[in-house]
Amino acid sequence: MLSQIIYRYINPIFSKYFKFVIKRRSEDLAFQRNIILKKFNVSLVLDVGAHYGETVRDIRSNGYTGKIISIEPTLKSFNVLSKIKDKNMQAFNRGLGENSGFLKLNEFEESYMNSFLEVKKNSRFDMKQLSESSLVECTTLDLFIFEKSLQNEVIFMKLDVQGFEINVLKGLDKYKDKIIALQVEISINSIYTGASNFSELLKWLNENNFRIVSIVTERFNDKQTQA
Repeated sequence: MLSQIIYRYINPIFSKYFKFVIKRRSEDLAFQRNIILKKFNVSLVLDVGAHYGETVRDIRSNGYTGKIISIEPTLKSFNVLSKIKDKNMQAFNRGLGENSGFLKLNEFEESYMNSFLEVKKNSRFDMKQLSESSLVECTTLDLFIFEKSLQNEVIFMKLDVQGFEINVLKGLDKYKDKIIALQVEISINSIYTGASNFSELLKWLNENNFRIVSIVTERFNDKQTQA
């Protein structure tokens, strides 16, 4: 009864005046992820593109107590991430890609936009000032899993790398069966030049025997609906 009141009466008000809604638990990303972590006895969460550790805090607040490895290429963000007091969490200042080597990381005023890719000139984010760039040491997922002796872990991987998703996934081959579940943030209309797109992601998932169990949308861009 209460849920019906929320979704029928309260959500329309919130949506109109406050730009958000109360989600159904079954539609909530954290709820879905928590089910997967428990169902498959996940022993390690691999947080790729960790930023300030938002995912670490979210996962911990939902009851997961196992190991977390967070990977963040931006040194400034990593310095914040590494201060998280969590005895079962490790942080690494590293990039991931299709090959090992050094890549130029573009850093913006809004650090969540940092990417190994350039922002498109016609993007609405084009006016966001590029503050600096830096060279970042990168490795592949296969090499990282091997170097850190993670071959026996049951891994849930979160991937949020600002358009570099397919590049990272192409570095995963030998140990892809160790990834029991994958959470990927990807844009339908990317703001980055050469960014991974949704069809490329679907192709990679199908070719590597991953099944989509949920798609959670973050934004609705009404401008894209115009003729």
